[in-house]
Amino acid sequence: MSTVTKQYLGYIAPEFASVDDERFNALKATAEEFVNEDLFKTRTNYAVALYIAHMLKIGQGQGVTGEISERRVGEVSEKYQTSISTITGSTGLSQTSYGKQYLEVRKSIVRTPLINS
Repeated sequence: MSTVTKQYLGYIAPEFASVDDERFNALKATAEEFVNEDLFKTRTNYAVALYIAHMLKIGQGQGVTGEISERRVGEVSEKYQTSISTITGSTGLSQTSYGKQYLEVRKSIVRTPLINS
């Protein structure tokens, strides 16, 4: 389990330094489901913070895609339904700068075995 605090999140993503406690805790719990501490080791807190910032950014509507769940013609308005897989999958992660940073951290720790021929 990570030890990410709101203060640490504020260092990584200053725009989210004032997120409320309840939302922070819920997103932290979700992020921890996608960050394996055994794999990320010393980068766990950084990865969790990036993941939280990514979800907060998606929540602001940046990069939101999905099925149209509502459409109005008068004063044009569309509303999109976004699934958790869109937000958390590799494609979804590439929709925000924080998600892209998370993917870079993840890529830096994944080791491919060397095969001698």
